[in-house]
Amino acid sequence: MNEYIQVIRDSFVWFPFVALLFTAPYAFYNYHKYGSLWSFRILVVYSLILYLMTVYFLVILPLPSREAVTHMTGREMNLDLFGVLRDFLKEMPSHGIWHNPALWQFAFNILMLVPLGMYLRYWFGFSLGKSLLISFGLSLFFELTQLSGLYGLYPRPYRLFDVDDLLANTLGGLLGWVVMGPVMKILPARSQVDAASLKAGEHVSALRRILAAFVDGLCLVFTVFWCGRWWPEMITLYILISMACGRTLGMMTVSLQVESGHGFTGRLLRGIFSLAGLLWLPLLAARLWFPFDFAGILFWLLLCLKESADLITGHDPWYDTWTDSRIVSSIRQ
Repeated sequence: MNEYIQVIRDSFVWFPFVALLFTAPYAFYNYHKYGSLWSFRILVVYSLILYLMTVYFLVILPLPSREAVTHMTGREMNLDLFGVLRDFLKEMPSHGIWHNPALWQFAFNILMLVPLGMYLRYWFGFSLGKSLLISFGLSLFFELTQLSGLYGLYPRPYRLFDVDDLLANTLGGLLGWVVMGPVMKILPARSQVDAASLKAGEHVSALRRILAAFVDGLCLVFTVFWCGRWWPEMITLYILISMACGRTLGMMTVSLQVESGHGFTGRLLRGIFSLAGLLWLPLLAARLWFPFDFAGILFWLLLCLKESADLITGHDPWYDTWTDSRIVSSIRQ
């Protein structure tokens, strides 16, 4: 039991690192589909990730040394279905029923996939048959992971491939699906969570704008490195075409668009003004004499700081105000 507790602790230690890798693509996905990051959705999805990590760690940990595995001589597979009953009866004289290790091992393998069945029914809306199939598939993946010696890392399996584990895990998925029925009555329905996410997506948050700016920044950096001396012209073309279409690639990624009270002309002027302040001004200053160069660069830095502050606080930049433009959500319920 202490060994299992240590493995669970390890999964909690590693979870923040896995969550960090997952956060950026998950944020882009949610902003693109719903226009928001809804707290309850985050709780469900991240708890699912933590659960799957924990189960996987329980399957593979603790890792033995290669030398220890090399000297193992035990069998690699148990294909005797219901062999757990034989083991249970064998342990009965010395351990009785409630202290029987075979009983507790089988029960633990059932318990491992109970949460999976609950997630499959509640969050994904899967039927009983599909949930059983997925539970069996995940259990088979775990057993094959053990049979492969952790994908060839070890010269032979260090844990037993057991068909009774397949049975127990699948029963656990079934039990979780059944248990989730009454639990769903006290939880918000998935449709309600989606509706709340879409409603929140009508508001353009600062983080959403920052993510859009990050993607556009990557596009512009790529343009500078790959277009050589023509990069100012290519950046100009990128901005003007984006404003003509009403959105940049970054805005498209997080479901944003530009609207203007002056329509197409206002969006195009917005692009021209932003290029004038953030691109053409520093280029002009760099090509003229020193006094103007210094003043121009200083003014450009102030413009960049002002736009950064507007981006963080969610205020409209100066070129939006001048052209009666605004960034709005393209998500429609």
